[in-house]
Amino acid sequence: MPTVHFKTQPYLALRATYGTTPWPDSDLALLPSYAKQPLATLLGQSIAADFQLLSAAALKSQNEELAESSGSFSSEWLVFAYSGQGDFWLLHKHRNETGFYSHDTETYAPSTVDELRLKLEEWLVVADLFQQFDTLAQTTPTAFTKEYLLQPKYR
Repeated sequence: MPTVHFKTQPYLALRATYGTTPWPDSDLALLPSYAKQPLATLLGQSIAADFQLLSAAALKSQNEELAESSGSFSSEWLVFAYSGQGDFWLLHKHRNETGFYSHDTETYAPSTVDELRLKLEEWLVVADLFQQFDTLAQTTPTAFTKEYLLQPKYR
């Protein structure tokens, strides 16, 4: 039987892996109602290099700053995480959907948001898969070809 290198876990298991102490309700107040339970223990955690959740204080300050930008996407979207490259991961304020904002666009217009069509719980699973990929890349660099594709025995 081949070795499985990547395993999807339900988001509730991920909460136990990456965060254990729940944030006070007052720190979660800015989050949409659907995001409070999934993120209750995860604020401020780094799931993978490009999936870093904002702390409660950073969540508040980042979104206040965004709201001050005229014509920004802040009426519909909330920044809840960032990448190591300066990009933002977003939560829709009214429906369970995640979005992505690339800093390369240099404007916060609503049209610059890429709607991912991933629920928050699915986004957390994807983030964990990226962490598994990052770990394999660090611990077993020979698992990848020169084009950074997985070698057949690691698929």
